[in-house]
Amino acid sequence: MRPHAVAALALATLLVAGCLETTPPPSQGADAREPPGETQVEVPRAVARHNFTGVVSGLPAAPGESAHAIEVPPGATSLVVNLAWNLPVARLALVLVDPAGASTSASAPLGPTGAHVRVLDPAPGSWTLLVRTERAVQEAYRLQARVGVGDVATNWLAGSLPVRPGLFAEVNLEMQAGRSFDFAWKTSDGSQAYFNVHVHRNGQTVNFHEGRYAEYAGSFTSEDDGGASLLWANEGALAFSVDYDVEGDFALHSVFG
Repeated sequence: MRPHAVAALALATLLVAGCLETTPPPSQGADAREPPGETQVEVPRAVARHNFTGVVSGLPAAPGESAHAIEVPPGATSLVVNLAWNLPVARLALVLVDPAGASTSASAPLGPTGAHVRVLDPAPGSWTLLVRTERAVQEAYRLQARVGVGDVATNWLAGSLPVRPGLFAEVNLEMQAGRSFDFAWKTSDGSQAYFNVHVHRNGQTVNFHEGRYAEYAGSFTSEDDGGASLLWANEGALAFSVDYDVEGDFALHSVFG
């Protein structure tokens, strides 16, 4: 038998007999275990998203309504729903109906073409999302819902804001010190928009993420309690819309556009 074969056989014999220990990777070895008396608890983190599109039509004497159903699991910590449409004159309404039949209306508009509802600790079961109009319109809409379970951000905004030449649009949030949000946006036609995230502190305006972009994504953490705003300005000659998504620990104050 060749020398290297003899060595390999001897090594295998030692391993089987338990006389020789191998060093496992750090992620699987003794060093990776919790110290005695400590238990590492993994906090559940999950988000279910639902996206619907539709058309609602109505008349002042015969309001129109479209309905969509979602399931909320036990232990859900938040239910957030955003509604967006095209024509400001349509003035669509958003209503959530819980499993017991109680209704919650949109608590804040998302500018002239959007609505927003946030429910904390929603009841488990089947929820109905209603889109209504009392106008003589036939309006297309986009409805987005997010169910959060466990350690997830409690608020989420998604919508579209028109920005006319020489004017601006703004999403205004209320935040606590140390809380954060993530955001992403883009203009509808690739136009450049002046953008910033800003705060007003001690009579001064402080800008973050300032620049001119056709699309942008980032995050912001508030250093103290107070408001924070996302602003888009149109410095060109043609109107455009901004499609935005903001998710994090905040309360919605207002949307201007």
